[in-house]
Amino acid sequence: MTSLSEARTFNSSYNPTYIPVAVFLGGTGGIAASTAELLSRYTNGKLHVIIAGRNRVDGARVLESLVKPLEHQTPTSELLREFVFCDASSLTSVHNAGEAISKLLTERLPDSKPRINFLVFSAPYFNLTSSSETVDGLDRQLVMRYYHRFKMTHELMPLLRVARDEGQDAKVLSILASGFNASFDSNDFGFKNLGVFGQYTKAFRTAFASAAYMDIIIEEFASRERGISFTNLYPGVVRTAQWDWVFQGHWLFTPFRQFLDLFLNSMSVEDSAEWVLFSLLDAKPEGKGFYRRGEHGEEYNPGEFDSHARKVVREQLFDHSILETRAEELVGSFP
Repeated sequence: MTSLSEARTFNSSYNPTYIPVAVFLGGTGGIAASTAELLSRYTNGKLHVIIAGRNRVDGARVLESLVKPLEHQTPTSELLREFVFCDASSLTSVHNAGEAISKLLTERLPDSKPRINFLVFSAPYFNLTSSSETVDGLDRQLVMRYYHRFKMTHELMPLLRVARDEGQDAKVLSILASGFNASFDSNDFGFKNLGVFGQYTKAFRTAFASAAYMDIIIEEFASRERGISFTNLYPGVVRTAQWDWVFQGHWLFTPFRQFLDLFLNSMSVEDSAEWVLFSLLDAKPEGKGFYRRGEHGEEYNPGEFDSHARKVVREQLFDHSILETRAEELVGSFP
């Protein structure tokens, strides 16, 4: 486990020779917003940031809160600080957001190649009791917790490759859950053939299967995209607005707040962001190229990721995800 002071020291040592490009999907609040703010602080404001989400007002607030560089070092007018609308529950919206991000980077980084150094996902969703379908006809929980992350990563991969080929950081991080050994049917990744009785447990099963899918798919991405790192992270219990909302439903819940915070070892959004940023920056593309991490940046055992059986499941999930999300790499003016 990495201590908070160790994470801060490590993060503060980040000093790239270029201006990084960071894209945060779901970055209009909570952990991702705080991570964006931290990264701008540690880079002294020399950071291009794109926030993708549904709430433009909150997105603008996050962008405005980012540290700005000294004018004589990097004029603010030369920095890319933009909001892109993205509804993570709609794969069409995810695709359109990817195209908008690609266009922004192509048009607004004239002195350097369009690229992405950091791609971070944090759109929250968790439902153990009921399931529903999205406009795409897919399970909402799988879309929110897995499919949209896969699609955006796959479609923006050319921009990550540019960063890698330039000798820069090229890192993907998903804030979700990690290390769960959930059961699923590799012949029915989408949980479409459950039968009448299986529908009653669908929400519970997709909640944990989606986390397992992320653990699996980062292995497959890492095996295909050498030189780019992929991380799936469990943030623990963080005192975000969503956590506050749990206790605002009824006054009877209020007395249990402090007890649960203590019992579950909850942390502030700011502290969580330090460990998230540490996990992002510490992910090395060499070696296996993927990381499963816990709330304090600790790395989980990768297991038998190189076994034949695991490789088969990885490839099956990848092919299934391509088909279900209709994912295609974006074509642009990339090398």
